[in-house]
Amino acid sequence: MHVKLSGLVTEAGPGWSAEMLRPVLDTVLKLFGPQAVLWGSDWPVLNLAADCAQWVRISDELLAGLDDRDLRAVLAGNAQRFHRLPR
Repeated sequence: MHVKLSGLVTEAGPGWSAEMLRPVLDTVLKLFGPQAVLWGSDWPVLNLAADCAQWVRISDELLAGLDDRDLRAVLAGNAQRFHRLPR
């Protein structure tokens, strides 16, 4: 089972912040583990609440506690494996 880390900013609503999103991200990582989480942009729906650069910046901040292996997995490796894409 996998889960996509996407749509958090849009669902958080106006006035969202990294601090608001952190408990959600921490719960997702705890329940699924970093080897089953796929990062997603939620574009173009994301544009309702932020732009892609903001989401990337916030994602980087929220994922900063992961080690290099887990970070690579969340940002690309898990999606490559799940979708059977060449590396």
